[in-house]
Amino acid sequence: MSYSSLHSKYCPNVNEELGKVAIRGDEQVITYEEMKEVLDRFQNLNEQLLEKEYKAKADEIFKCIPIQMEQFYERFDKECSDIPILKYYDAFQIFQRISCASHEDIVAIKEKLIKRVKDNTEIAKEEIGTLQRLKNIIEGYLQGKEISIKVVLLKEFSKELGEILE
Repeated sequence: MSYSSLHSKYCPNVNEELGKVAIRGDEQVITYEEMKEVLDRFQNLNEQLLEKEYKAKADEIFKCIPIQMEQFYERFDKECSDIPILKYYDAFQIFQRISCASHEDIVAIKEKLIKRVKDNTEIAKEEIGTLQRLKNIIEGYLQGKEISIKVVLLKEFSKELGEILE
């Protein structure tokens, strides 16, 4: 099962797919416990496949920052509205990408993230760890920096993340 999961994709309809499985064996009877173990293992592998899929999607989408911002905005809005995509991407990489973006894009990214968290509190709960790490990274970066437009924008970004985290 583990080997096959390396070449498989996430299955959204687990019960339907498992309903298609027939276990035959005249010589050996499979106990409920054994069957439950197989099903639990399948469920675990399926969840791992979903996580792998989300990590790949996060990587693809966040790599659009700062060069392909229009593609980032479009894909983020369309593909990430109902999944906790920030949970599957490293906070330091998010910061690096945001800090390379234009001033306008920093504001736009901040507004997208803030609006998304406010609109969907369930997703926010899953992403809270990444948001906290991102806030800490921004604050660490800002220590000792001279005032510039980018520094002010990042301070505002950190401030709004703090308000959300409270």
